[in-house]
Amino acid sequence: TISFHLDLELMVHHGFILEGDPNRLQQVLLNLLANSIKFTSQGHVVLSVSINKDPKAWEQCKPLSVSSSSLSSSQEEKRPIVLEFKVIDTGIGMDADVQKHIFEAFYQADTSSTRVFEGTGLGLSISLSLVKSMSNPSNFISTQSVVGKGSVFSFNLPFLVEAKHFDDLSDRLKLAQPHNFLFASLSTFSSSSPSPPSS
Repeated sequence: TISFHLDLELMVHHGFILEGDPNRLQQVLLNLLANSIKFTSQGHVVLSVSINKDPKAWEQCKPLSVSSSSLSSSQEEKRPIVLEFKVIDTGIGMDADVQKHIFEAFYQADTSSTRVFEGTGLGLSISLSLVKSMSNPSNFISTQSVVGKGSVFSFNLPFLVEAKHFDDLSDRLKLAQPHNFLFASLSTFSSSSPSPPSS
């Protein structure tokens, strides 16, 4: 039995309108969540979304097409913001060697994986390419994993938020606390996944 949870920081949950690429972001989340669900038979899968408050985060993942001058010229209308996405599971986990190759196309941890879990090994490779395409070629998906304990996949993406909301957002961040929500609409991410348990 698996429980599914969505962990949204208060500011994200209360929905400022962001400028980004929803279609590619949805595909990345679909791939990462499907991967975690596939390799998790007991415990939980969590999608966490929070605002990355590190001042260096924007420079790390900003699109190459956005220069300091172009951002400054439009700063009366929009401000940069970085969201950190995490997919956390209590699945089978990976050793260090597997983590080095996990984003390579068609990679499988061992030859039995395809038979037992099904799949081509393309989902994570595609996800990394999409993350880079929404930011820059230096951006990455971070992995933390322990065999038999589970895995965490995380990445940062840049967005623009209307300046009129930005000051309010900055003030409210000082009071923000993460909120947990039952992942009650899993079909949004994977139509073949089982429904979460009723509360």
